[in-house]
Amino acid sequence: MAPFRSVMGSIDMPYDYDSSAKTIRVSSGDSQAVHTVGTKLVYFNGKGIELDTASRIVHDSIYVPVNYIELITGRSAYWNQKTGVLRIE
Repeated sequence: MAPFRSVMGSIDMPYDYDSSAKTIRVSSGDSQAVHTVGTKLVYFNGKGIELDTASRIVHDSIYVPVNYIELITGRSAYWNQKTGVLRIE
């Protein structure tokens, strides 16, 4: 699981988060992803895709599975649990 806000800030990718609905909306170019925190489902360009695990909120921070980051960025991502570093290629 990767810290969503930190990752998005480091790659300078804008997003919207609706805290009342717990919904993340990411748009980049022609692509759009909509995800409800706490579920394993993300709608990418209107198509439902199941993530490896459900995202979650821990101490007011959103954590998402690495395959979510890969999906929305179109790049490979590697999370090192020991060091807490996410590498995006």
